[in-house]
Amino acid sequence: MEGEATSKKLAVFATLALFIFSSVSVALQPASLELDDPFALLETGARSDSDGDNVSDGDDACPNGATGWNSTSVTDHDSDGCRDSDEDDDDDNDGVLDNDDSCAKGVLGWTSSTSTDHDGDGCRDNTPEDLDDDNDSIP
Repeated sequence: MEGEATSKKLAVFATLALFIFSSVSVALQPASLELDDPFALLETGARSDSDGDNVSDGDDACPNGATGWNSTSVTDHDSDGCRDSDEDDDDDNDGVLDNDDSCAKGVLGWTSSTSTDHDGDGCRDNTPEDLDDDNDSIP
């Protein structure tokens, strides 16, 4: 009889734990994750987004930044989780600050160096955005 009572308590506890886990995990899950299996979250891991900009904290350069906005190609050109208008000093993440960058929202996926941006203007050489690679006013 004592073993049966323990089994019932264990079953109630397991059901309650599963309910709580499912409720919490649904709130934390990325929009694309479907939890048909309540333990799927353990395998994929929860991805928090402290500032609610739709960039998970692990990928967000401003995880505790401004709230009330979503990261899109218009509001966050380089998708780093920092709002271009007030949090991000380098909107295209090329290493040249926007104030010194002639192409502040330029080509993504490169870093300005003497071999990629000879004149240091923040525009990638040999692309349509920088027709004057050496800044001599001659294309």
